Amino acid sequence: TEATVKEAYDLLEKRELIKCSVQEGAPIEAREACEDLCERVHSEAIQCIGRKFVIYKESRKHKKIILEEL
Repeated sequence: TEATVKEAYDLLEKRELIKCSVQEGAPIEAREACEDLCERVHSEAIQCIGRKFVIYKESRKHKKIILEEL
């Protein structure tokens, strides 16, 4: 829903990395939900295992995670 998308966007801006889960019996698989949410909040999928997934988006104001190139 739009409320879920807004909440994810706000949490990503504040924390950069969030873990989400899809309820058992939901009409959508976790991988589908992850891809859809990533597209809608312009983030990157990090991991998807079972019903849980982790996504990342660099914060504009509250940078906490520093990525280094190898």
